[in-house]
Amino acid sequence: MALTLVVKMFKSMANIFLSLFLFSFMLILSWNVNGLRDLNKMEQIFASIKESHASLCFLQETFWDDSFIERYKHLWDGTILYNNCPNNNRKGVALLISKSFPHTVQYHSCDSAGRIMKITFLIGNCEKGEKTLSK
Repeated sequence: MALTLVVKMFKSMANIFLSLFLFSFMLILSWNVNGLRDLNKMEQIFASIKESHASLCFLQETFWDDSFIERYKHLWDGTILYNNCPNNNRKGVALLISKSFPHTVQYHSCDSAGRIMKITFLIGNCEKGEKTLSK
């Protein structure tokens, strides 16, 4: 009985360690781009991020509007989550998620001012009761 409990605890700890291990060896960047509406600048920044092999890149001051990002989101080989202020193109935040990012976006919400996003990532297998990580 005690051996079974120890094995179950070890498996649980191993799952937690594996999740932390996978998350701890990722490169996460944060970049105030001071405007990213120029196509050449956008291509250069996206290329720099790809060369860095970052799993996640948080962008501030994107100055995007919905029509701009819809036209050019194909330039990023992964997922782009973004938040813009409809009244002011001088704001905006985005998260670029690499295709190699091993976790799934479970939830995404934004404020109306183009400043804040809340993103919840699913780490591990949801059916086995693994944890989520909110940013």
